[in-house]
Amino acid sequence: MLSIQKALPLQLHPNKELAAKLHKEDPENFTDDNHKPEIAIALSKFEAFCGWKPSEEIEATFELETLKQYLPKDYKGKFTNEVVKTVTSNILKDSDPNIKKVQKALLDLPKEKLGKQTLIQELLPRLQSQYGDEDPGNLVAL
Repeated sequence: MLSIQKALPLQLHPNKELAAKLHKEDPENFTDDNHKPEIAIALSKFEAFCGWKPSEEIEATFELETLKQYLPKDYKGKFTNEVVKTVTSNILKDSDPNIKKVQKALLDLPKEKLGKQTLIQELLPRLQSQYGDEDPGNLVAL
């Protein structure tokens, strides 16, 4: 049971098959061979991100100039699972000052430049108030 006062950090839960495989290959970092199914029953206002956005929506987000730097060098204009993996890794490995700069640039964009990605300017300040403006997880959530 959780009493969630702020956004939980990014969590990835493999399915049962992948959990067993990862545990077998690297038990030091994957200490459990079981999956971690979860259920949420909201007793008050509650928001959750479950899974990834559709590829087309993720791709549209990375058409924003300030986010293009996270795309793979050999990006061919099609978001695949491998591209999402690389983009996420690039964001998580980026320096704190650059993460801060990118977040500021996103907040400074005129709404008409965001296209359908206007949620960015609503969600980002909320995440920053909880985790700061140098947290790369804020960008991953977007």
